[in-house]
Amino acid sequence: MVIGGNLAHLLQPAQMDAYGHEECLEGTRIDILSQIMHWATNCSVDKNVMWFHGLAGSGKSTVSTTLANNLWWTGHLGAYLCFDRNVKEMSDPSVVIRTLAYKLALTNWSLGAAISRVIESNPGIVQAHIHLQFLQLIVEPLLAHRFTYSILPIVVIMDVLDECGSPAECRHLVEVLSKDTSCLPFVRFLITS
Repeated sequence: MVIGGNLAHLLQPAQMDAYGHEECLEGTRIDILSQIMHWATNCSVDKNVMWFHGLAGSGKSTVSTTLANNLWWTGHLGAYLCFDRNVKEMSDPSVVIRTLAYKLALTNWSLGAAISRVIESNPGIVQAHIHLQFLQLIVEPLLAHRFTYSILPIVVIMDVLDECGSPAECRHLVEVLSKDTSCLPFVRFLITS
């Protein structure tokens, strides 16, 4: 079975994390942080995708970094991916699903093992169309292993998604995500742009 470093080698995830990102200053953005935290951690909320948008420089990434850190402390953070069009590795749409699978695998051993089994039985999945990758590396393993999580919902943050590839590539990625996220009601997807 492929675990840890071997999984990283096979998935070839990108470094799309919050390293170097600032959090909100203490006592600021309280209302928006509270609203999003309530949505993200409340199992009875029926919408599992939130689009948080605004002008460049309005603080969306600062808010998403603060949320990611808060969600990590509460055990709800499944993955945080941050895009940057000026860094190829952080804006390549072909690695988004693989990176998401890797980050989710790190949060739950049985989920990581399931993702590893998918790759072992079909190594070509890492080069497949992103919709097929999303189904086989994310949706199916999460559905099969949702009861192994002690804290639900799981939250995935995709910060500055509009900087992922060209506008057409980004639109295609959003279409893939929106098509199949409804079957994952125990996962929240926060997308900023």
